[in-house]
Order: sequence, then C-alpha cells, then structure tokens
Amino acid sequence: EILNNIRLIGNLRDQRANHGKHPINAMFWVSAMVGLVLVSMGYFCFPPNGQNIMLIVIFASYVGVVLFLIYSLENPFVSLVALPPTALTRVLAAF
Repeated sequence: EILNNIRLIGNLRDQRANHGKHPINAMFWVSAMVGLVLVSMGYFCFPPNGQNIMLIVIFASYVGVVLFLIYSLENPFVSLVALPPTALTRVLAAF
C-alpha cells in the first residue's frame, strides 16, 4: 500500500513536470485576442469625447498589463521580468 502510494506520487510528479514544459496553447492567445477585439468594439460605438477616450485608455492599459503578466508567467526566465537563479546558485555553492 505504501509503495503504491509512493509510486503514484512519483508518477504524478513526473506528469506535472511534463505539463510544465509545454507553453500555453496558441488557442488561448487566439481566444484572448478575439475576446479583446469583441469587447473593445463596444467602446468604439460612441462619439470620441473625453470620457470615452479615457475608458478606452484604461481598458487598453488593463488588457496590456494582463497579457504581459500572462506572457511573463509563461516564460519566467526569459521575459522582461526574468527571475535570476540566485536560489539555485546558493544551493550549488553550498555543495
């Protein structure tokens, strides 16, 4: 029983590691961009006065930040906010 649980945990850990190697599916990016276009179309139905332009700027900024964070979290070691491997170098230096 215990050996089966240990084997199951090892297999699940291997599966999780394999899933972590694959990037976010391209269909996610396509659906995100299509959703962005569809939602933003509602903002362009009104005349361009100050309030509407401010809403468009706020919406565009919010969507840009969210998409940037999704990309950064997908590629944590190569994006603009890359994580340095300081913890790994500390562990390697200890041994």
